[in-house]
Amino acid sequence: MAFISDSYGEWPFSRGSRADLTAYTEVTDQIIEQLVEAGILRDEGIAWADEAEPQAVYERAVRNVWMD
Repeated sequence: MAFISDSYGEWPFSRGSRADLTAYTEVTDQIIEQLVEAGILRDEGIAWADEAEPQAVYERAVRNVWMD
């Protein structure tokens, strides 16, 4: 699983562009929840949050249980 940064300009794929993202539905939370329920990931909450915008800018601590 990989995430595309909202903050930096890099584009990690050989096709498409950042502008194409507006056509996609945000499903990150749903996928993480499904993987947690399946026993694959462990959600350890918020690892870091921006003091000015903690609800919008944060980093989650999500761990692969198989890597423990």
